[in-house]
Amino acid sequence: MTTELTTVSSIYTDELKGLMTRAQRGDYAAQTELRALLDQRSDLWQTVGDLSKHAELNILRLAAGDDYLTQEAMRRMLAQMKAELAGPSPSLVEKMLVERVGVCWLHVNYLEIESTRGLGKTNTPQAVYVQRRLDSANRRYLTALRQLVTVRRLLSPEFSLGSGGTKRTRSRRAEESVPANELQ
Repeated sequence: MTTELTTVSSIYTDELKGLMTRAQRGDYAAQTELRALLDQRSDLWQTVGDLSKHAELNILRLAAGDDYLTQEAMRRMLAQMKAELAGPSPSLVEKMLVERVGVCWLHVNYLEIESTRGLGKTNTPQAVYVQRRLDSANRRYLTALRQLVTVRRLLSPEFSLGSGGTKRTRSRRAEESVPANELQ
């Protein structure tokens, strides 16, 4: 099974690496050839240009190190969570926010693991620093979740948060415009 970990590295063929080296050295012909290649191969620029995927891969490598089994298990867990969170037909904004939630979730959990490694040493400058990073990452995670919920409320009067989430059958504005005795 091909994963994102192997897909990104398999794109870099020897021919592409040579072309990239020449383009980075300022070879105008190579730059033109590289742009033409990107025009022909949308899969190439979509994979290499996916910054969210790069962030995920970096955090996975930090969390799991060289343990491929753990990296792959974590990647699959994240993919499942994002699929459930995105739902059957997410808008572009929802897709972007789900990606953000995924990266933030990985980061929070990675930092949680890091913070527990020094358990019992809470007064050291390093422990305080790790805790601040964890608190900051957790705020970003919760903010991303709130933004996703807000977008869903704005896009549809009926939404659900993931497969097991709550459903809202009316928008808040619709409820405000209906007399209270009709809501019962």
